[in-house]
Amino acid sequence: LQYHDVTCISVPLDRLPASQIGQQFPLLYRLRLVGLNELTNLGSDSFNGLITLGSLIITKSKLARIDRETFANTSITATLSSLEISHSQLTEMPSLALGYLNKLQWISLKGNKIENVRSKDFGDGQLGMIKNLILSDNQITILEDSTFTSLNQLERLELDSNLIERIEGLPFPS
Repeated sequence: LQYHDVTCISVPLDRLPASQIGQQFPLLYRLRLVGLNELTNLGSDSFNGLITLGSLIITKSKLARIDRETFANTSITATLSSLEISHSQLTEMPSLALGYLNKLQWISLKGNKIENVRSKDFGDGQLGMIKNLILSDNQITILEDSTFTSLNQLERLELDSNLIERIEGLPFPS
């Protein structure tokens, strides 16, 4: 078996043609999307047909929203271990969407416009396999009590270059 790695740079896409990509590259392991200036939303059909995707990188885009059902009922819930959505326009943690990704170990949301990270973003055992969480270069101002305490596997947390003004209670795992 030979897995594939696909990179799209500055392609004028306003939605992902995942089913077409999946047909052309049935053993796609890594998908890199760089500079997709028309992509603003990931919808519920964004990853249909990608059955072996282990790594997804979306960077330098205008992506501002990830629908709650984006990763629901897709094969990648059992295969995606690495996710980077960096230097884009996200203003909040896409925790409801990410909660479906039970194999996810590495997340980078560096360089977005995320203002709040709340304890509910990681509650209920969502993202319990996360080992690396990178939230650098956002606009986070407050860390709530117990924000990261449910991330039992967390080994590395990056929060540098934010606007943190207040840390409430004990936001970190002990």
